Parts: sequence; structure tokens; C-alpha cells
Amino acid sequence: TSHISAGAIGYLTKNYALSFEGYVKIPADGTYIFRIAADDGARLYIDGRLITEVAYDAQRAADGVEISMGSIRLAEGYHTITIEYAETGNGNAVFALDGEWELYH
Repeated sequence: TSHISAGAIGYLTKNYALSFEGYVKIPADGTYIFRIAADDGARLYIDGRLITEVAYDAQRAADGVEISMGSIRLAEGYHTITIEYAETGNGNAVFALDGEWELYH
């Protein structure tokens, strides 16, 4: 299981966006589920395809986190992964990605 988190980013005082790029190593052919959790907005792409997203919602951004899941059939081997995350207003970055794969960057 792999996990990516924005927790290390900490507290920033203004609006910002981040993009993470790398590779996932898929251990065997099959369908894989990717889960993202974010308080503001996030998108997850595998091999350039949008898999799942947390759309920005001003009310949720102030009150909590949304979890979104998407699945994709992947062949064994390496695949590109791109994660876009946006933090609006002041506050701590809340973003996490979990799944049954290995991350390489």
C-alpha cells in the first residue's frame, strides 16, 4: 500500500496549487482503485486519464474533507501518475492518496 499526503506541506497563508508527477508500479494486470481525500480540490490522472477528482466546494473547504474513488484497468508495469491539488484561502493542506501500488518519483 502506498500513501501520499500534503501534511508535510504544512500551513500556508495564501491560495496555491501543487502538481505531483511520478510513476506507479502496478504489480499485476488488473483493476486498481485509487482513493483521494481533499478539503479543497484535487484531481488524479493515470497515463493522462482523469481517474477521480474532488471538485472545489466553498462550504466543504471550510468544514471538512471529501473522499473520492475511481478505478482503472492497468497492465503490470510502470504508469504515469499526476496529482493536482489546490488549497484556497488560509489553512492547512488536507490531501491524501491511497492504493495498492508502489509510487516512484
